[in-house]
Amino acid sequence: MDRRTLVELLGLSLLAGPELAFADQAPAAPQPGAGRGAPITSTAPGARDRFAGVYRLASFGNTEQIGRIYYDRAGRMGAQLHPPGRKPLPATPTVEDYREMLRGFVAYYGTYDIDESTHRVAHHIESASNPAWIGTDFIRWYDFEPGRLILRTQPNATTPLIWEKLPDE
Repeated sequence: MDRRTLVELLGLSLLAGPELAFADQAPAAPQPGAGRGAPITSTAPGARDRFAGVYRLASFGNTEQIGRIYYDRAGRMGAQLHPPGRKPLPATPTVEDYREMLRGFVAYYGTYDIDESTHRVAHHIESASNPAWIGTDFIRWYDFEPGRLILRTQPNATTPLIWEKLPDE
């Protein structure tokens, strides 16, 4: 499949990063060090204990999204977000059917490192719904509240992703 066909299937919303996959969110400013040479490359012992678990997206501003994010103690992570009510493909799908199926869908996995002094977590992307993200780092600023993980794409972002921790059972 050539690049043009892939772009038609995926739709332009997925090409610039997860921040642009949501219609009401403005693009984030470029993040310093947001590539392989990102400054967050190691994690202090025990720092991953607080992150470890599976979380459900509770809130992302005015955007209606469904999502999960997970972190394990070995340093692996993954995330998936999409709009609710996505329709299954028909028996003979068109390019537009594929485009609509993937509109707003964001998924990636990889490893992560934490910088506790700056409250940043780096998601080192190994695979993603947008191949352009592979080999890059998504830097997120984090805070914890009881039972919740708050992630921001910029330190002063006003629309954080609020994740509720799910029970371990």
